[in-house]
Amino acid sequence: MYSSSSAKALVLVSLTLALYLPGLQAMDFAETMLMNDSREHVQNPIYAPVLMPHEKHLSISCQACHHEWKDESKPPQECSDEGCHDMFGAVGDQKTAVRSAFNAYHNRSSELSCHGCHFRRSQAGEAAGPVNTCPKCHSGKK
Repeated sequence: MYSSSSAKALVLVSLTLALYLPGLQAMDFAETMLMNDSREHVQNPIYAPVLMPHEKHLSISCQACHHEWKDESKPPQECSDEGCHDMFGAVGDQKTAVRSAFNAYHNRSSELSCHGCHFRRSQAGEAAGPVNTCPKCHSGKK
């Protein structure tokens, strides 16, 4: 039999799928996305493109990553679009600027960044993506 917390989790997952799945099925998105936001602005092999398994992130709200996406009838803007995280090649204190692309992906203390979300989930003992292993994400594959 299921424990009370397992039953609650199952209900929560079911409700989440019931609310988000119809909209997600209507959207056209890649199961795996090439995240290459540096667009050659940064010539550092550490920032090689990242193949992000989009389908593994469908259990969380789209707005967890696309936090400025208001009109769901249109595709979300890309992280590096003008006015969002469009500051490339940040060094020193610039890395923590909101518009810094580095900050958007690597800020460990922000749940809105890839690294921050993975780190928080890892610390909580939850399933998480790579943490503290740059080559796991930055494989250099295009």
